[in-house]
Amino acid sequence: DMVFQPTPIASFEGLEIVSAAASLKHSVWLTRDGVVYTAGDNDEGQLGRTGKRTKPLKVEAVEHLPIEDIAAGDGFTVMAAQLDGRLLGVGRGDRGQLGMGGADRENK
Repeated sequence: DMVFQPTPIASFEGLEIVSAAASLKHSVWLTRDGVVYTAGDNDEGQLGRTGKRTKPLKVEAVEHLPIEDIAAGDGFTVMAAQLDGRLLGVGRGDRGQLGMGGADRENK
């Protein structure tokens, strides 16, 4: 669907969204309570959960860690944990995008 005017996202009714990030094929939202929601394509695992979704769903794997910041890139998502400062990455990391190395890490 195409939306040509700013329109409230019904899935977030009653939630306080403090940050949003988007890439070509997915979007990520962060609530004031540190809960992460994702939607879009998941062909690289960038949603941090299973399945492709057209509506935002909670990333349950990080529910126990309040997240304080999010970022989205081409096929990947990065989340910063509030309690211990860890950075968590999901999705495509073959070129080092996640900071975990990658197929070409020895050549670049």
